[in-house]
Amino acid sequence: MLTSIMFYFERIIPVGIPYGVVCDLSFVLAFLSLLFNKREKQWVEFVKHPITLVYLLIFAYQLFQIFNPNAVSLSGWLVSIRALVFPLIMLTSLALIASFSGLKLLMKVWLLIATVAGLYGIFQEFFGLTGFEMRWVTADPLRYGLYFILGHMRTFSFLSDPASFGVFMAYSSLAAFCLMFAPLSPVKRFFLGLCSFIMAFSMIYSGTRTAYAMVLLGIVFFILITLRKKVTFIVAFLLIGAFLVLMFGPFYNQSVMRLRSAFRPSADASMDVRDVKRANLQPYIWAHPMGGGMNTTGSAGVKYSAGHQLAGGWDTDSGYLKVALEQGWIGLTLLMIFFMMVMVKGINNYFNLSDPMLQAYNLAFLIPFFAVSIGNFTQIAILYKPLYIFVITTYAVIIGIEKLKTPR
Repeated sequence: MLTSIMFYFERIIPVGIPYGVVCDLSFVLAFLSLLFNKREKQWVEFVKHPITLVYLLIFAYQLFQIFNPNAVSLSGWLVSIRALVFPLIMLTSLALIASFSGLKLLMKVWLLIATVAGLYGIFQEFFGLTGFEMRWVTADPLRYGLYFILGHMRTFSFLSDPASFGVFMAYSSLAAFCLMFAPLSPVKRFFLGLCSFIMAFSMIYSGTRTAYAMVLLGIVFFILITLRKKVTFIVAFLLIGAFLVLMFGPFYNQSVMRLRSAFRPSADASMDVRDVKRANLQPYIWAHPMGGGMNTTGSAGVKYSAGHQLAGGWDTDSGYLKVALEQGWIGLTLLMIFFMMVMVKGINNYFNLSDPMLQAYNLAFLIPFFAVSIGNFTQIAILYKPLYIFVITTYAVIIGIEKLKTPR
C-alpha cells in the first residue's frame, strides 16, 4: 500500500522522507517474520523450483557485477543491491499464496488499490489537479513539459508519473478482465467488469502509449489462449468493434489522438529516435558481455558513475536496453530465459488445471505479465511502483497455483 501512496504524501509534505527505504525495510521485516514462523513452511518446497532458482541466479549475477571491470565507481553497484528485496518479496508471496484464501486476499488488495487509483485519475481529468499537485508539476519545467502535452495535462493519480500510472492501469485492467470469466456470480462479474472499465478509461488520460499497446496485446493473447471457449468469440467480436470505433470513430481530442498514434508507430517520431538509439548502442553491448556496470546509463550514470561512457542526460527508454547496457548480453540472456520460463509454466498451468476458478486466477496474473513484458521494450515498465510488486507476486502464483484447491 505504501508504494502506491508514497508519492502522494511527498506532494502534500515536500520533506525528504525516504519512503522508498521504508518500503524496502517493510519487505525485509515481512520476510524475517516468515522465516521465523515455524508454522508457515509450505513455501520452502518452492525454493527449489527452476523458476525460483533462475530468479535467484539473476540477482547473484547482479552481486557479481561488483567485479565488472567496466564500472567506474562502487556507488552505482551499492545502490543497485537494494533490488535484493525483490527475491524476498517473491519468497514472501510464495507463503501468501500457499492457500486459496491468501491468493484471493492478494487479488482483492491489488484490485482495490488499482480501482481507487483509477477513480482518482478520472477525478484529476474532469476536475483538475489539486493546488499542491499543480505546484509539484510546475516546480520542474522539464516535468511540466512531459506532463502537459498538446494543451492537455496527463493524469497520474497518486502514483509517481503518468507513465507508471498508465502502465499500472493497463496491467490491472487486464487482470480484472480475465477474472470476469471465472465461475463467479453475475454481481461479482459485473463488479469486475466495472473495475476493469474504470482502469482502462483512466489509462487513456495518462497519455501512455505503452499502456494502450499493453491492453491490446493482452486481450489478443487472452483470446488466443481461450479460443476453445464459445464466449471468447463473442468477446472478441465486441472488443474488435470497440477498437475500430476508437481508432476510426468521428471524434477527436488530445487523448484519443495520442491513443491512435500508439498503433501507428511509423508516424511517431519518438519511436524513430528510440530505434536509432538502440541501433547505435548495439556495438557497445556486443563488445561488453558483462555490460558497463550497475547504474551507469543515462542520468543515473551521471549521479553514480560520473565519467562513464554510458552516463549522460538521456534515458534508455527500455527495460531490456538498460539491462543489456549495464549487465551485458549475459544479463539480458538470463532475464529473457527467466521470462520464457514464467510464460511457458503459466501456459502449461492453464491447460493442466482442471479447476476453472484456478484457471481464471492463473490467467489474471499471466496475461498482464505477458503484456508488461512486451511493454518493457519501450519503457522500464516492470520496475514502476507499485507494479513491480504484483509482477513479482506473479512469479510466485505461477509456481504455486497448481498446488491450490478451491473451497467447495
